[in-house]
Amino acid sequence: MTSRPRVYTRIRPLNDNEKRQGGEVCMFAERGHHDVLVFEKDGEQNKTRFDYVFDSATTQDQLFKHIGTEVLNTLFSGYNASVFAYGQTGSGKTHTMEGDNTTTDGPGLIPRLMRAIFDKYQSNPDITDAKVDISFVQIYQEKIQDLLNGRKQLEIHMDRTSQYVAKDATWRSIKNQEEGLHLYVESVKNRTTSATEMNLVSSRSHTILMLKLQWDEPMLPGSSAQLNLIDLAGSEKLYQSGATGEAMKEAIHINKSLSALGNVVSKLVDQVKHKDRRVHVPYKDSKLTYLLQSSLGGSNLVHFILALSCSSLWRPESLATIDFGKRALQLVIRPVRNAIDYKRLEEMEAMIEKMRTHIRSLEEELRTNQTSSKTDQAAFLQIKHLHQEGEDRKRRKADAMKRSNTKAQLKTRTELNRIISNLPETLEDLTSHCVLFPASKADFRQLGGIEKLIQFIDKSPSTFYRAHAAHTVAHVIDDEGRDLFAAKGGMDALSRLLQVKEERCKEASCVAIEAVCRNSVANKKLISSIVFELLVELIYGYANQQVQEAACTAIAAIVDNFQDAKKALAPLDIVKKLLDTIRNSPAEVVHVTKAATTCIGRLAHGDPEMQAAIARLGGVDLLIDVLFSSVGDRDHQVPILASYALVNLCCSNGPNMAIAKRHPQFDEVRYRLMEGLSRAFGNNTVREGFGRATAQEAAGPFPYYGVTVTDKWTPLTCGGRPIFSTFMENPQFYLYVHEDTQLSLLIQDVLYEQRMQQKQRNNTVYMGIAVFQGDPELAKAGLKQLDFHGKMVEIAKFTSNCENVLHCVLKAHEHPYMLVPFTSQRGRLTNFALSAFGDRKIELTAVPEMTGWVRTIVDGNWTEFTGRAGDGFDWRCNPQIRLTAKENARVVFVLSYLSLDELRNAKRDDGEEDRQNNRPRLHGRVFNTQHVNKRYLKALVPLPQGSTFIASNSFSSNSYITTTTSLNAGQNYVYIPFTETPFQDTWRLCVYCDTDEVEVVPIGGPNAEWNCCTFSGVWAAKTLTLSVKASGKMCIVVNSKDAFLRLSLANPKGDKLVGIDSFWNGEANVEYEVPEAAGQTQLVIVVEGMMKKDGVQQLAEGLKFDLCVFTDEPCNVVDLSFNAKPSALTIPTKSTDLEMLQYPVQAADIGQGGLHENSDEDEDGDAGEEDDGGDAGSDLAELQQEVDRKTSENAQLQGRIRELEDALAQAGAKKGNSMTPPATPVGGPPSTKPPSRSHSGGSNVRAGQAAAPVGLSSGINGRRLSGTPTPGPAPPAPSRAEAEMGKAIDDVLLKLNVSTAQEKPPSAADWAKIRRDIKDCQAKLVSARVPS
Repeated sequence: MTSRPRVYTRIRPLNDNEKRQGGEVCMFAERGHHDVLVFEKDGEQNKTRFDYVFDSATTQDQLFKHIGTEVLNTLFSGYNASVFAYGQTGSGKTHTMEGDNTTTDGPGLIPRLMRAIFDKYQSNPDITDAKVDISFVQIYQEKIQDLLNGRKQLEIHMDRTSQYVAKDATWRSIKNQEEGLHLYVESVKNRTTSATEMNLVSSRSHTILMLKLQWDEPMLPGSSAQLNLIDLAGSEKLYQSGATGEAMKEAIHINKSLSALGNVVSKLVDQVKHKDRRVHVPYKDSKLTYLLQSSLGGSNLVHFILALSCSSLWRPESLATIDFGKRALQLVIRPVRNAIDYKRLEEMEAMIEKMRTHIRSLEEELRTNQTSSKTDQAAFLQIKHLHQEGEDRKRRKADAMKRSNTKAQLKTRTELNRIISNLPETLEDLTSHCVLFPASKADFRQLGGIEKLIQFIDKSPSTFYRAHAAHTVAHVIDDEGRDLFAAKGGMDALSRLLQVKEERCKEASCVAIEAVCRNSVANKKLISSIVFELLVELIYGYANQQVQEAACTAIAAIVDNFQDAKKALAPLDIVKKLLDTIRNSPAEVVHVTKAATTCIGRLAHGDPEMQAAIARLGGVDLLIDVLFSSVGDRDHQVPILASYALVNLCCSNGPNMAIAKRHPQFDEVRYRLMEGLSRAFGNNTVREGFGRATAQEAAGPFPYYGVTVTDKWTPLTCGGRPIFSTFMENPQFYLYVHEDTQLSLLIQDVLYEQRMQQKQRNNTVYMGIAVFQGDPELAKAGLKQLDFHGKMVEIAKFTSNCENVLHCVLKAHEHPYMLVPFTSQRGRLTNFALSAFGDRKIELTAVPEMTGWVRTIVDGNWTEFTGRAGDGFDWRCNPQIRLTAKENARVVFVLSYLSLDELRNAKRDDGEEDRQNNRPRLHGRVFNTQHVNKRYLKALVPLPQGSTFIASNSFSSNSYITTTTSLNAGQNYVYIPFTETPFQDTWRLCVYCDTDEVEVVPIGGPNAEWNCCTFSGVWAAKTLTLSVKASGKMCIVVNSKDAFLRLSLANPKGDKLVGIDSFWNGEANVEYEVPEAAGQTQLVIVVEGMMKKDGVQQLAEGLKFDLCVFTDEPCNVVDLSFNAKPSALTIPTKSTDLEMLQYPVQAADIGQGGLHENSDEDEDGDAGEEDDGGDAGSDLAELQQEVDRKTSENAQLQGRIRELEDALAQAGAKKGNSMTPPATPVGGPPSTKPPSRSHSGGSNVRAGQAAAPVGLSSGINGRRLSGTPTPGPAPPAPSRAEAEMGKAIDDVLLKLNVSTAQEKPPSAADWAKIRRDIKDCQAKLVSARVPS
């Protein structure tokens, strides 16, 4: 069972002291939403979700009804539970846990739970031998003290159940609530408390009250459970609490242990997020986490109650508590039921006996080794030495990598020295060098390169070198270089260069000014009025368009967040010239339009006067025209920049927004404004390093609500497009929409610029966004959605390799929508920012990665024999998978073509394999079955009577399908995958369960098959009867196209045992099991057939029929009333060759990304760098591929070994009975030859023919056939061939037992040996085969 902790918050109201100090309410529960906490952070109102938010008016009784009820259900289901009270000092933790026992509503959780436990015992008459034990300890200054025994010091140790407990802690039995409460009240007096400035009665220790429950129930014998109630001491800041001396020491220990608790929770969350690697959890950093390891580590059902103060005086402490709760929500717990399973107990006793035998053998081996020679000891030391040698090899490899990096750095610096010494002739080389190696910019600055460039810009006699040096500045300067450039007089040099009449000098100076002023207010202040005038003159009317673009770009960099520059430019008609430049620029000159539009947006940002001036000159309508102009078709950046400018111009300016609303295309403009807000907010969120941020403006001219979250595609979460079977592996987000909302969704590639700078190959990541209807049950459980077929609402396909946007209208819905960002191919790994902005209130939250789902993978192969469609009788040949549910479970089956998955995983191009996909559509159905580990035979469709149909895929596809259903505890099910038409290909089935209490096993082996007796004939306008002797399980199927059939099974007296009441079209079937005590029993099969002729119903005549009798044990035909021959239907039986059946195997699940290719970064490495130490990333990738391949081969080998064991067991049985042939029953013994396509796989009876089986007399037209075996002579001694066969079987069984005794799959080193053993086994069996 997989679950997560429950996290609640309880808000304490303002106290008198807080009111006197001016504290204000800064957090509360959202009205109408009991799971939403509203709080203030950084001046903005934020929201977050917990399982329940108890407002300040919540009573103790209301709290208990919500939390206590769930805790009680947990305990009396046989699971352990832990309840934590967490929060700062004085926030109400002890009040919540203990309360005030002097009033009616005063008692807290502890007394109420005690009373409820004893009430539960008394109210359930089935509970007997009930018992409650209590223990109470505190952790004070990292010392565990027994509060039931005068603060006796205790230590931590591991008990027999591998749980960490307080050794020798006092446990006392209590008979009722009053006795337990009295014991608690007396012992709590021993708890350490003191007064601080924050709390008059401050707890100075963590307390853990433990209640052990034991009882017997008919359904849960030997039941037990433990309840841990943890009241944590509150965190506090020393300067606020005023603690000194001993109190200060106590506060330090409290904060240290709470910090350790936070670290443990964080590491456990990392463990969930990074399932593909091992994460160390530091339980032993504190006695608190060490003792509560079982609770935190996932064996208990955990409840966290976050105690919060609503006062603004304690906002930082409350925010820290909220952050802890948000992390705790991401934990995954797997509680273990404590009820004793008697079957498991027998297995454990057998295991203990086996271990005792093993211990005795080890003791004997130890005594032998004590007398061994010194050479054995030397070999032991040599093993240790080899282990150290391996560590040395790792260290040498790390040293080689370090030397290689040092060598590369030295080589780069030497090249840079050569370039600098040959300036200005090497300016081109300098630009290329700094672009390829950005770290060289600092070296260039330290080697005096900045000063040399300034000298060339200002003093070089060649204007060519002056302009070239200025151009180079933009590529070689960093943040520290900007300061140095200004300090060395670089700004004046650029001013003088700008005044040179040559166009290349003007363009180069503009480029350099933009570079040195970017994000540098100090350099902007050095810009003179002459430079401003010259730049404005270059904007409009200058003949060279490259100079125009450079001037606009320079002005945009200067005015960015620098108000003084805007004031200096206003008198120069900058706005008019920019707008005229946009109006008059030809459509082909895209770059000038982009630069001028950017400049308008920068000027409008946060400046009402500039906004008014731009609107006055028609800037609003002009930018809207640019937004929808044909220029955007040439360059997708144009509408992006126009939307940026409109956001700055209109969203905070009422008159400008009124102008925009009058535009006929404002409906589309609204989306573009929200898109611009999404883009700007997403960039800011990434730049500030936030994982999640919200923004809203409800009262402005343009109201909006927005959320940005950052996430990434990893090898485990990069599932590809919606047509991929791994699509559900992508990150998922809940989108809550409470009113009809116009929405702009934007996804941005965070690492796009970084990959471009690294010049990596195959670095394109095309991204898309899809919106689906969410599953209410999964949303309530916080689980990822797996079935998306038929639920798509909107989708934005990949159109750009750095971002993608989706505009849509979503209707209000009580359940969340599911938002799934995806990439065009698997293995495209990057970080992304997902932003959602709407005109109504929305919420966007991430879904934990695969938390709660347990996945099992089964791989198989549809062959000519097993790749059947679902419209014929031969669907029974298809592979089958059994499921046994030990508890109620929700299951999702994902069936796909494995070959297509592998093709998509390997291809780099997008969509080519889909255009060539001509495979038939997939189908999968789930049935209830009574025959465990036997092939399901009944029917592939729902039946009008006795139907076993459970579920089917609701959407068919030739890529992958999903089937969702619920399984009931104690039931057995079977899943059958098949294609729409017969097809041969490999397939993969992923079974996702919301609990680990579901067994998924492929059905296979001779024991899974049935004996089969088949009859084929033609209807003769009469009822068919067949008398057989059978025992055990049986399934009877009759098939006749265009006929209506009724089938029943009766005893010889004619009493009906089982059957169907109405006539079924085309096929009918019944199942029956002969009681074990009855042994071989005679049964009569009755088949009635009807047909329609000229619209009139009559007895079937002239139509072909096939009758199949499947039995677990061989059956004998006693009598039949019709002429028959063996059926030509294709049927799997015990005699069918295993090679033809190709049973599926369970594949090793090495993680959610088992099929993912390596990331582009790992595959391509760093271009242009030498690495004498080797490519560690490439080695790791190759090793992982080899491990994946070997794991798959090992899984197939284990399946093959099981098949051979079954075959050997059958061969052994045949060997033992070969000398005494009984009357050969219909359907046995199995043939050694594979059946032909036109015959079934068992022996058949042909009525009216002389060739009857041995021991059966020929019979015609209903004559009785005897099934009594003919007595034979005494069995002779085994022949030499038989003796050799017996010896071969013994040898093979011995080798197989050795192989299957291994607890772990074979390693790569053992693989060759195992394959040789199997081939040897096959050779022995072939050479020793007894001639038939």
